[in-house]
Amino acid sequence: MSPALAVLPGSSPGAFDTGVTLAGFVIGVIVVAMVVLIVVKVVSARRRGINPLTFDAELAAKLRDSSVLQPEKSVEARLAEIDDLHGRGVITDAERESARASVLRG
Repeated sequence: MSPALAVLPGSSPGAFDTGVTLAGFVIGVIVVAMVVLIVVKVVSARRRGINPLTFDAELAAKLRDSSVLQPEKSVEARLAEIDDLHGRGVITDAERESARASVLRG
């Protein structure tokens, strides 16, 4: 018998094979469970109209463009914007007065 195939005292020759088989089985079950969870999440996202491959980028873009992360403009800045729109002819005198009143009311 070669030294590489020697059996440790107190163990049976098939114990190592059983342990390797059991470890392989457990790893296989974990991999299958992960694949099933991924498929369930992808199907659920698709049903909601979300592309799971681009969701992170879409969410980041929506947050960037939303007013949630934008600092609130001061009253002076909003009044200046209204005056600028009026000066460029985008809004009428009546719209300017209404918008200014709305900003000043808060």
